[in-house]
Amino acid sequence: MSRRPLLAPAVLACILAFAAPAAADFGPLGPDAGPLGKGGAWAAEAEGPSAAYWNPAGLGRGRHGFDFLFSYGMLQRPDHSAGEYGATNRFFIGCSWLEEGGEKDRPGLFGAGLAAGTPWPRFEYSGVRQVAPGAGGSAFLSMKSSEDYSEVLAAAALNPLRGIGTPLGGMSLSLGLSIGLGMSSSAATGGLYQSPGGALLESDSFSGMRVSAPVSLGLIFSLSGGFLNLDFGVRYRGVLGLSGGDALSFPNQGYKVAADGAFMPPPQEGAIGLSALFFKRIAYSVEFSWLFFDSPDEFPNAIPHSYPVFKFGFEYRAIGPEEGEEYGDSNALFLRFGVTQSFIGTDNDPSIFTAESTGFYLGLGLKFGPVHIDVFFTQQIPGEGDVDKDSMLAGVSVGMR
Repeated sequence: MSRRPLLAPAVLACILAFAAPAAADFGPLGPDAGPLGKGGAWAAEAEGPSAAYWNPAGLGRGRHGFDFLFSYGMLQRPDHSAGEYGATNRFFIGCSWLEEGGEKDRPGLFGAGLAAGTPWPRFEYSGVRQVAPGAGGSAFLSMKSSEDYSEVLAAAALNPLRGIGTPLGGMSLSLGLSIGLGMSSSAATGGLYQSPGGALLESDSFSGMRVSAPVSLGLIFSLSGGFLNLDFGVRYRGVLGLSGGDALSFPNQGYKVAADGAFMPPPQEGAIGLSALFFKRIAYSVEFSWLFFDSPDEFPNAIPHSYPVFKFGFEYRAIGPEEGEEYGDSNALFLRFGVTQSFIGTDNDPSIFTAESTGFYLGLGLKFGPVHIDVFFTQQIPGEGDVDKDSMLAGVSVGMR
């Protein structure tokens, strides 16, 4: 059977990525260069240490043994107020272990992992908004805020149907849970001004730490046989706030901006994905996710409370495996790309966060013995947002099994 026709949809998707209308949005979420090289379409394929974030059920599948992963990326994006580029770093470090099932390359019943990292970019805001009309004019709040988020995760998975044979091939069902501690390092300065005239009425600033608890639930069902492997994945990630933090306070004017009204809270996300691997060489992944931001109505950026994201990923294994080898045994070279489309509503005021966005991703993976190295690059092409420059992110991951 010829494999060339399978490449045609991938080329078409690449062309459509450039043709689609786009605008900068929150940017790609998540750690690990391998999944991001495919646009983050990883809910159905997650395995190894980064599964603690992408889908904890992935810790119960793949090859048994111990795995280690370190990932680093740098995001170049426009500053939301000045329209200039600024850089933020992103890192991930984790380890995982999957029990041996008693047969060669068969996973066991239980897998577990630990991870720490910064799964999304630094958030910065600078802007002005009216807070109170009055007989002599109006009071306006001018505010600048920044926030860095990091988290530590512990995750575990059970795979009670590991390797069970069916008329269609081998079957696997993995169920996973991850819990953790998230820390938001935040700072804000602001002043109340009288208009007209621009007289400063009062000013304040604060910095501090807010604590949250990220929790994820996941499921991955796999069916393998002959030339085709199918994976179906579902995950939900929620973030529970544990502390509120400080506030910008203007007691003389009777006005206060709590931390929850000055910063973007960590998003919650639900996702459903499907992946198909042909001939152990060509893989297609599609995923539909929905992001939820528990932001108040008066949030300065007018961020939508929720919006869907569609992800498409493609991977071609240019080297290995040879006849009779398992998928993870041989050295390998992987070529990847992905396309994402966020469907953000425009019912709020025009903003960088309220316009549809397309992202284009490229990735390269190399496996040599126990070491695997992945690199990726992504570009978010702006459209009708309040920033007219692209957002770019590049990174590298190094792992060892």
